Amino acid sequence: MRRIFQLLCVLLLVPLALSAQSSLSGDWEGKLSLPMGKLRLILHLTEEAGRWSASLDSPDQGAYALRADEVEVRGDSLTLRLSSLHLRYTALRDGEDQLVGNFEQGGMSLPLSLRRVAKTEDTKSAPTTYTEEELMIPVSDSSVILSGSLALPKEGKAPYPTLILITGSGPQDRDETVFGHKPFLDITRRLTEAGFAVFRYDDRGVGKSTGIFMASHVQDFVRDAEAVVKAMKEHKAVNAQRIFLLGHSEGSYIASKVATQDHSLAGIVSLAGPVFGMDRILADQMDALSLLGGKSDEVRATLRKGNLEVYALMKDKRLSLDEVKAKAAKVVERLLPVMTSDTTMYGTIRTQIMGQFTPYLRELLQLDIEGTWRAVSCPVIGLFGEMDKQVLPSNATELLRLQPKAKVKVFPKLNHLFLPSATGSPMEYPTLPKGFDPSALDYLATTLRSLL
Repeated sequence: MRRIFQLLCVLLLVPLALSAQSSLSGDWEGKLSLPMGKLRLILHLTEEAGRWSASLDSPDQGAYALRADEVEVRGDSLTLRLSSLHLRYTALRDGEDQLVGNFEQGGMSLPLSLRRVAKTEDTKSAPTTYTEEELMIPVSDSSVILSGSLALPKEGKAPYPTLILITGSGPQDRDETVFGHKPFLDITRRLTEAGFAVFRYDDRGVGKSTGIFMASHVQDFVRDAEAVVKAMKEHKAVNAQRIFLLGHSEGSYIASKVATQDHSLAGIVSLAGPVFGMDRILADQMDALSLLGGKSDEVRATLRKGNLEVYALMKDKRLSLDEVKAKAAKVVERLLPVMTSDTTMYGTIRTQIMGQFTPYLRELLQLDIEGTWRAVSCPVIGLFGEMDKQVLPSNATELLRLQPKAKVKVFPKLNHLFLPSATGSPMEYPTLPKGFDPSALDYLATTLRSLL
């Protein structure tokens, strides 16, 4: 999912974006001290051609790749804002390895310091099974130009069967980098070994792609994928009759939507993709994470009911967004005592939750995901992780119900990133060894080959 929304729980997601001199480039980690505990935050900061960009992960809440929309840097001082969450962060660099700052949101002001995280190198060798070609792809009726890499196998002969990779939640680069994990790079290496060409691209507004990610809609991402398909069909090294789409998480919905409109596709692959409606997906996600967090059955049931009430309001097209917020506020007020016994936090929690009622969330909740999957006519492959707490493996059964001929497998002990995991919690991501599970990659390669 491109944005992970966990309504009716304490949301203190702090999307940070920094712009500064080159020494700030890298990853930074810190903890925001709250009355109910500490919230871990990890900032990823990069600079390219004088343009700085950053994303922030909140592993404790399962939220990743969140961006600021306003950044100002003067020497060693930093000021950033995220308008949608009404937050402001100011900081000064203290030496080379620390940012000392102050976080303000919803009338709350707290110190927040971030320390540089030691860079971990990708342990896999440089590509030996393929060559790469950089492509720039314009999206029709827009100013967006997508930048990506077309990996071509060194063995075999063009034109090649080709896989187009579509990223999951949040603004992602072409490798879908999360905490140093690069699942799309791992997939590229394995599938070029199997004789496939692979195209992966930076999301709009990320890396070398133009556009503004945070101002985009689901249909914009569909149009991006359609533009890539068109470009691949015209590329001399690509077999236009053997093009597959592979989407991870929310990206699998994008793939399925494109497939309902382009019947020339050879097949689509869903990696941990949502099949139920987003109200069920989000409610299941929060319930699973609440269980890991030690919440009682009674509290989890109450929160789930409240979530579903709010989601129903958001889905109701008869209501304006202001009307939704007014009705949802009453639900939130009722649930505040369930979320925390600290009444001093009510205002902060209320502000955070109400800030999540956005047109984009409403758009996600109104998607007919089940109907879209039902309408797909090309072959479908589905891979899911048994330990996944973001898109639960129950979606595998639903995919088979909607697509009885699909080839679907749930992999034991794997999480949402297809990494071996003890709990499936996103909090584990930074600590897990790098590398997409080899058995899942082998299954993917073998199953794709069977469709040729």
